[in-house]
Amino acid sequence: MERHNEENTHTHFDCKKEIAVVHNGIIENYQFLKEELIKKGHTFISQTDTEIIPHLVEEKLKKEKNIILAIFSVLKQLEGSFALLLTQKNNDFIIGARKNSPLLVGFDGKNFYFSSDPIAIAKYTKKMIFLDENELFIIDSKIKFYNFEKEIEINKKFQKLSIDYINVSKERYDTYMLKEIYEQPKAI
Repeated sequence: MERHNEENTHTHFDCKKEIAVVHNGIIENYQFLKEELIKKGHTFISQTDTEIIPHLVEEKLKKEKNIILAIFSVLKQLEGSFALLLTQKNNDFIIGARKNSPLLVGFDGKNFYFSSDPIAIAKYTKKMIFLDENELFIIDSKIKFYNFEKEIEINKKFQKLSIDYINVSKERYDTYMLKEIYEQPKAI
């Protein structure tokens, strides 16, 4: 059994420590992708599936100079489920993407917040956008949304959620963690 250690905790980086990723979910084809990256000279310090993501972006950026197009390509390679955030050293942006795993963006007029559930950020803002399947956002001087499968920009608007809606999303569970635990058999 794999022990939890500091190398396996987030944030994960590419070889140059320029691309940083946090991720919730599971990349089912990570072992194959990791072996391919090792053949190309990439070095890994963890045993997690998450660490392949910044390395894949690093590899794509060798050919593709546009970070968005590189990420579109990487996200299409990933099998499984993910909600992830990515940034790059010396660039003032954050990219978030989702596939089979929830991700939302909140905005309080000044700051952005990211979460898989609205309750986690409800004390900071009620203005939120839920990403749909295969969508990503990029925040630099403004926020833009894309469908990464189709590689097209899409329009999304922040909506103010009522606290009733936020509480209903937890259903009968006291916490989202309990909800996730009890929903695992249905999800599998």
